[in-house]
Amino acid sequence: MNSVRLVVMDAYRVWGTGELLVDFMNANAQRWPNDWNELESFYEDTTRAYTVIENFNDIRDHIDIDFNFDPASITFDNAEDDPPFRAVWLRNGADSRYVGAGPNEIVYTHLRRLADTTSKPKSTDGEP
Repeated sequence: MNSVRLVVMDAYRVWGTGELLVDFMNANAQRWPNDWNELESFYEDTTRAYTVIENFNDIRDHIDIDFNFDPASITFDNAEDDPPFRAVWLRNGADSRYVGAGPNEIVYTHLRRLADTTSKPKSTDGEP
């Protein structure tokens, strides 16, 4: 029973981490955090409650983040539904996540929505 609880907690941890990273990007001109300290500072300053993340050490202890990931490098030339990158993962190597709520999926969906809204041409009369 304890292993089932761990899988569920891990799935929530990566979900909350994906949400946290999207919020960080939204607050920082879509820039990815440079390191754990920068992400922790943002987390400590926010009033949002993230999915099952009780404290920042819970993230740091269970999640790995590629701080060299560059969201601006992602292109959407094809119709891929799955993220073409792996910037966030569980330290234990498991793939515990809810469908659509993995951290890379959350970030990819955010970036895709952002690309869709910024690349749509505007009419000359001000109407979308």
